[in-house]
Amino acid sequence: MTRAILAGAVVTAIAIYAVLSWQSREHVSHAGFWFEDVSYALPHFESAGYGRITDSEAQVIQDTARAEIHKAFAGMPIRFSEDHNAFYRVRVVQEFGPGIRGAAGATRVIGPIGGNGSVNFLMLASQAVSYAPPGADRSAVIHGIGRGVGRAAVHEFLHQLLPRLNIHDSKDDRSYEFASSARPAQYYGEMRWDIARPALLEKFGDVQKHQDAR
Repeated sequence: MTRAILAGAVVTAIAIYAVLSWQSREHVSHAGFWFEDVSYALPHFESAGYGRITDSEAQVIQDTARAEIHKAFAGMPIRFSEDHNAFYRVRVVQEFGPGIRGAAGATRVIGPIGGNGSVNFLMLASQAVSYAPPGADRSAVIHGIGRGVGRAAVHEFLHQLLPRLNIHDSKDDRSYEFASSARPAQYYGEMRWDIARPALLEKFGDVQKHQDAR
């Protein structure tokens, strides 16, 4: 009788674990991404002969950055919006203050209430100009800025989504995980996943089940 009860308890525990695991994989996480008081003043862009960034180009930068984020997390149960109170948050600021000057991004993981990160527009945009391919026209650089900002945001979201994984262990300079933004691949060409991909699949489940979850 005791063995039967014990066996039943084990089966029940396994069933509960399976249900909780299934529910966690079905859960849609909310992430907020927005541009906050970005002036788009970019001396490096102007000194390179491109002039000032126009309002329409600023919109292209925003749209391109958001497209990069959606592309990176396509199929995963993460819904992106401009919600400043989302569980995971990354904002774009014009530049960082003296305390973290020289960094492209920064994130603070806040345990059970998600995380809060930011990316440095001035630094990323300046690097996009510096790493532009020879002969790149104005439009190519504008899109490069947007890609660089979006890919930096993906990197900061990764710190929040996978706080126990040292994504900087990646040696692939064409990956989202790579530690430095000072590289052409941050802004131009395609980008790919490296060491974070298995951990994302482990946490969020079969990405093909969530194609409409973004």
